[in-house]
Amino acid sequence: METLLAARPDLVIDYGAVRPTYASLAERVQAQTGIPFLLIDGSFALMPRACELGAMLGEIARGETGALRRAHAGGEVDARIAKILADRRVRVYYGRGPAGLTPGRPVPSTSNRWNAPVRSTPCRGAGQGRHGARLGRAGAGLGSGRS
Repeated sequence: METLLAARPDLVIDYGAVRPTYASLAERVQAQTGIPFLLIDGSFALMPRACELGAMLGEIARGETGALRRAHAGGEVDARIAKILADRRVRVYYGRGPAGLTPGRPVPSTSNRWNAPVRSTPCRGAGQGRHGARLGRAGAGLGSGRS
């Protein structure tokens, strides 16, 4: 908590699991620090939304690059999965971390369906919020122990 307060961010962003445990942590951190906390669902089907978040924070290139890389990887994965017999599809690799390349724990295929197509569209309005207001650059995020 001291590290977070010392960084003096305008906003804390946690991108990943949104289970009640993490939602509770987000609420506690926001209540104790007075810093707005944005908890974003990091499920595979919603990853292209990182492009929108990047645009809001003025990080258009990083947000779009990440979304495009994930969309491309998703297309490759879909093609490879289509060649595997259904009863042999056991696990899926899911990358995590700042660049999305850190291995996470194995995810059972039953919880990661790959049914929703991943689409990537060019970001518009880089650095502007929904109503055109320029948003400040966020400082350090919360170190939750998850990578």
